[in-house]
Order: sequence, then C-alpha cells, then structure tokens
Amino acid sequence: MHEVVFKSQLLKDGHLYCPKEYAIPKAEFKVIVSLPDEEVINSARPFGLCKGEFHVPDDFDAPLPENIVKEFEG
Repeated sequence: MHEVVFKSQLLKDGHLYCPKEYAIPKAEFKVIVSLPDEEVINSARPFGLCKGEFHVPDDFDAPLPENIVKEFEG
C-alpha cells in the first residue's frame, strides 16, 4: 500500500478536498484530525444548548402501539 500525507480542508458541501493527483479510482482515504492543545475541549457540553428549539410531547414515555412492538419483535 502506498501512503501519502496531505493537508485537506472541509468544503461547504461537507466533503473533504482532495488534490487532483490523489483522486484516483479505488483510493482509500483515512482522516486524521490534529488540533493544537489550546483547541482541545476537555469539558462536557453545556446543558440546554437547544432550549426552545423543540418540544417533547407529554406522551414521550408512553408505551408503543402494539403493531409497532410487533414490528420490532418479529
């Protein structure tokens, strides 16, 4: 296996940029992300980031209808 290392960037459509010379059929890419120590986040995400963006219905914990349970259980 031939291994090449190059820097890439995330494009607006969510794909990674690949230089033309490496864009060959059946190429396998592995992404390795490295961040400077000051950018590493070691804390839990703050509580309530989506507050007000959606509503949890009152029957959220209600049992599923029997026909749906049967779909899961076969």
